[in-house]
Amino acid sequence: PGPRTFRFACFTGDPDGFYQFNPALSVRRHLNGEDSWVPVFGALNLPFIAEFTPDVGWRTARPALDTYLAEAGMVPAALPIASERLRAQEAGLKAAGGFRPR
Repeated sequence: PGPRTFRFACFTGDPDGFYQFNPALSVRRHLNGEDSWVPVFGALNLPFIAEFTPDVGWRTARPALDTYLAEAGMVPAALPIASERLRAQEAGLKAAGGFRPR
């Protein structure tokens, strides 16, 4: 196996022509003197990254993050705290008749 095989084992292509980590890939983590294998997306701590990823607008990365988490067999990320507050404010404004979508 050469470099090409390694690249195809570690990465997959997406429909836009970009490469991403293969969701089936695991990495070894050494913690408290013990080794364990964890999914690469778990090692990257995608739920934490999702907390700081906006979920509104046409350039949002939320759908991609949700796809990566699903491919890794992980629980979908919760709505970020800031987005929960924004949606609650919008719901209050809408109920009061003063809501205008962005």
